[in-house]
Amino acid sequence: MKTSTLKLSTPNGDPSPTCHDFQDKNTRPVASLGRKPLAVTMDDFCALVGVRRTSGFRLLKEGAVEGLLIGRRRLITMESIEALIESSKTGAVK
Repeated sequence: MKTSTLKLSTPNGDPSPTCHDFQDKNTRPVASLGRKPLAVTMDDFCALVGVRRTSGFRLLKEGAVEGLLIGRRRLITMESIEALIESSKTGAVK
């Protein structure tokens, strides 16, 4: 079996892409749903909160946000995202 290496870079050539640089072709942007979703993908969570994937997974691991695993798809609940933002206003999130 032949394996291939995929080299990722951003459209401007930056060798370290973030979740903001690529969009999953099989999902719609959150705003196009017409209503507030109950949960969003990790990429959408990163875009909404303005963090990179590493920080997003760290927040999930630390329990700052609540995640669901449906099959292999990781979703973050909007309720926990809103709670994270509220707690950051009071200075509770680091």
